[in-house]
Amino acid sequence: MTRLLAVDWDQEEVRFLLGDLSRETLSVLKWGSLPIPKELSEKDSENPEDHDDPEGSIDSEVSIDSKKSESEAVVSAPAQNDPAPILKTLLRQNQMGSFPLLLALQRSDTEIQFLNLPNMSESELPDLVKNQVLRDSATYIEGQPLDFLVLQPKNPDEGLPIMSVSITRIRLKELRSILSAAGRRAKKMELRATAIAEFARSNKILPLPDEDSGQEKPFLIVQEGPDEVNLLLWDQGKAAALRSFKTTLPESESGTDDSRLNRLYAELIRTITIYSVDRPTPIDRVVLFGENRPSRLPENKAEEEEAGAEKSEENQEGSAPQNPSEKFYHLLEKKLRDQEITLEVVHPFLLEGITARTDLPDRPERFAPLIGMILAERAKERPLIDLLHPHEKPKPPNYFLCFFALFFFLGCFLIYSWSANKKILENQRTEISQLEKQRNSLALQIQSIRPLHQILMGGWNWENRSGIIILDELRDITLRIPNAPDLIITRLAYNGDLKGKPVFIISGKIRSLEVYQQFYQGLTFDRSHSIVSPGPQPLKEGGFSHEFSAQIFCIRRPYSAYYMKLPPEIQKISNQSPQKK
Repeated sequence: MTRLLAVDWDQEEVRFLLGDLSRETLSVLKWGSLPIPKELSEKDSENPEDHDDPEGSIDSEVSIDSKKSESEAVVSAPAQNDPAPILKTLLRQNQMGSFPLLLALQRSDTEIQFLNLPNMSESELPDLVKNQVLRDSATYIEGQPLDFLVLQPKNPDEGLPIMSVSITRIRLKELRSILSAAGRRAKKMELRATAIAEFARSNKILPLPDEDSGQEKPFLIVQEGPDEVNLLLWDQGKAAALRSFKTTLPESESGTDDSRLNRLYAELIRTITIYSVDRPTPIDRVVLFGENRPSRLPENKAEEEEAGAEKSEENQEGSAPQNPSEKFYHLLEKKLRDQEITLEVVHPFLLEGITARTDLPDRPERFAPLIGMILAERAKERPLIDLLHPHEKPKPPNYFLCFFALFFFLGCFLIYSWSANKKILENQRTEISQLEKQRNSLALQIQSIRPLHQILMGGWNWENRSGIIILDELRDITLRIPNAPDLIITRLAYNGDLKGKPVFIISGKIRSLEVYQQFYQGLTFDRSHSIVSPGPQPLKEGGFSHEFSAQIFCIRRPYSAYYMKLPPEIQKISNQSPQKK
């Protein structure tokens, strides 16, 4: 929620309103006003030097009229005709903190020009409006605050109607000096006439549809202040026209002021007549900010006579007289109804989405622009006119700033990466030193178990892929070979595997063919070996008659087959007898 303070003043009083804005809901927390005494001496309040004193210049005490509320306290005779001390007293009396301050400007504070420009994009409008005002205005000086509002055109083909609002540097300095003397600084400066448009822009006041076309009918919003009346024509969701004129309230509100009624009626009719020309839908509705809603007027003469008779009877019975404000609205509504115009009186504090946490003020229409300025601060909205933050041409992107930001973030990233990697590097160095210690310890352990490992690996190398122990086969072959001297083995070697079967090559010399037959039968009798050999070959020299060579193929067999061929002495000394399967 955003808490905002809206302030304005005129020739009669200084006003403030504190509101809490949350999305589309506004809660009025406090309001107050202090009248400007009429008996003050005439002094040049235009001089900025009169507002240099930050404490103000109130010589006498602040007195509160017992017949009025505390927010309507009266200041007794300040030293000069200056709203700064009265504003400071008003805010101090109501304990206003340092909230963002919104200032409503009178029509006389600004210079307004109405322009008609060709259709173009919004980005091109600020420069074109400024150039057009420089050419047409006799008082505008380049560099002065200038803002503009695009109005709703009668015919889109005729171009863009634009209202430009500017303020002189001298007046802007005076307003800032007044607020500075009250210990404040403005966040926004907006016209009262454009501030009341926020009631329609925020859908607090809804338009009525036309029965024939179905489009929204235009209507006139009227805000009557103590010395200024603001009129705003709202059409198709945009402001179509704005007018302001000076007026004064009667000194006494005990009766109806005919001059005030006739002046307001005449200006309303004049405004409606001027702006109804060439519009497809006539303006037949006037929304007036006020305190009371008027009662239903009689539809015809008979009802009027009947109402008059009832009224005379009530007066005879001693009933209370009608409220002066209600009388005024009654008469104005009657005058407008004769012109087929409907008058709708709305209380600015009692509209939908607006709640008041305090007593309602008299003449609430005085505070309508203050409520409108706070409504203009809604999220995703921009005030129609803000002389402190006017519309400007979009600036081209600042690539230097983008590159600077890029290099800045890149430098920050590199510094962060270096710092993070430095910590990671330190952790890795610590881990490396620990791993080196562990490696040295494992190296010593490996050196101690290497002999055993070599023995185990040697034994593992004597086992083929089918699980046959080569040494066992070699031993079994030597046990099956006949004994010397009839046979001499000249070579016996392992020749690798053939499809998972160990292959041995053997060569030797024999004295007779019977020895070769014994050799062959001793290996193949149990079908655990198969022999591929060309057979014995005769020898011409030496004491042996023949020589032979053969390949011995072994197959996997149970341990009992090895055990069966072992000599008895070896079987006796065996630590573990193999299982007999």
